[in-house]
Amino acid sequence: MTWISIGKVAEFFGVTTQSIRDWTKQGRLEAIRTLGGHRRYNLEGIEKKLGIENENKKTILYSRVSAHDQKEDLVRQKQELKNYSEKHKTSNVVEISEIGSGLNYENEV
Repeated sequence: MTWISIGKVAEFFGVTTQSIRDWTKQGRLEAIRTLGGHRRYNLEGIEKKLGIENENKKTILYSRVSAHDQKEDLVRQKQELKNYSEKHKTSNVVEISEIGSGLNYENEV
């Protein structure tokens, strides 16, 4: 179970922390208190309230280099992202990689 702060909950809902306190008092949200008296909210419960289903979430592993001669760098980037993903046990992983130069706006009028 993952516990998050009142500030993070407010960010999720796009409201102030005072609104979250009010919703908790009204029973619309459940919180636990830390030893220091801070509210903590269950992330999974908040996601359910927001209609976010875990099986629909995706983890995107995006790697990019600017030029074809950097292919070895691209391979290293992809491997680093895979290692991180495996270490943190992420699911629904989608890998995206590309080789391309940045946009050039000099010829834009």
